[in-house]
Amino acid sequence: MTSCSDDDSKEGPEVTNSFMYNSNTYEVKDASITDYGADRVEGHDYYYYEFSLTNGSYELVEDSVDPDYFYFQVKGGTYDVNLDLYYPSASVFGPGEYVFASEEMISDGSIINTPFIDWAEIRLDLNNDGIYDGDETIAAVGGSVEVTGSDKEYTLFFELNLEDGRTLSGSFSGEFKYVKD
Repeated sequence: MTSCSDDDSKEGPEVTNSFMYNSNTYEVKDASITDYGADRVEGHDYYYYEFSLTNGSYELVEDSVDPDYFYFQVKGGTYDVNLDLYYPSASVFGPGEYVFASEEMISDGSIINTPFIDWAEIRLDLNNDGIYDGDETIAAVGGSVEVTGSDKEYTLFFELNLEDGRTLSGSFSGEFKYVKD
């Protein structure tokens, strides 16, 4: 007779549906995916998703110039985290550990067949005017994102080094609003 103990189960870190920046914790209330589809990077096939997280809500908006183009706009939020992730496939996005790729890593081919982060940022509406000003956008310069799940149900864990010398870290798990570009 054998039995399984709780010690036998393999559990990862706790999902908090929040992130930490500058010693403050921010709750994530809504999440979206913009599916940009297949892309060629330095002659290699990748599939490109942009994951976004906010404390407001994402509203799907029709572009005023191109009525065939829709995008997500933050409503009632004071921050927005954007993660541009590339998966090595011409047809599907997939789970994995995504590493931050510098322009040099992309051009010299050192990220070939590796899931990578092309761009990541946090935008903060510090003066609560409903507009993310340039000085309220802080780009990532390093770090990683772990992605599990599929379709519109994903779990993200991220730890990013930002250009202001601070760290942005957190997690989210749930259903993402989705639009195909």
